Amino acid sequence: TEFGFFIEGKLMHKAIQDIVKSVRQDVAIEKEIETLFNVDGKTVILKGRLDMEYGDTVIELKTTRLEITEPLESHLLQLQIYMVMALARYGILLYIARNGIITFYVSNEGNRWLLINPILKREEEINSIDMEKVRDLVVRFISDTNINRDECNHCIVREFCDIRGRVQSNSLPLDVFNGIESNTKGKT
Repeated sequence: TEFGFFIEGKLMHKAIQDIVKSVRQDVAIEKEIETLFNVDGKTVILKGRLDMEYGDTVIELKTTRLEITEPLESHLLQLQIYMVMALARYGILLYIARNGIITFYVSNEGNRWLLINPILKREEEINSIDMEKVRDLVVRFISDTNINRDECNHCIVREFCDIRGRVQSNSLPLDVFNGIESNTKGKT
């Protein structure tokens, strides 16, 4: 079942984090980060939780039943947003996938973003992102009245979530914006 796969994914995350922490005590696990934006006179808090952080590297763990040869676009965007919020220079997407443990590397070399894909043995420049682009994504997400993301189809809170329609609450579930929470203050 979907819920069983969700639990299995959480257990995999925990196991990997525990193994890493036992080897490197200086790795931050489940580190919460947030950034404030002013949107139409309201304060919007964008929150995230880094699976792991080591120095200036953000590590994002993903579990999937798919065979992975390239990172999913939404996962890559999530990692880039986390890197911007955490002021990190490097990022790692680590997939536990049908075809094994697959790792992709991202670096931000002064607004030149690179993706290193060991599976396809290539390095490529990817879309750059900065805090202003993160803010634009938040504004677009908040104002989108026709949200229809594939993530919603696999989300365990989809039965009682109003995200697909219009954002009406003060707090969105953490995984609605692909792992990023938006919280508006002063909204009626």
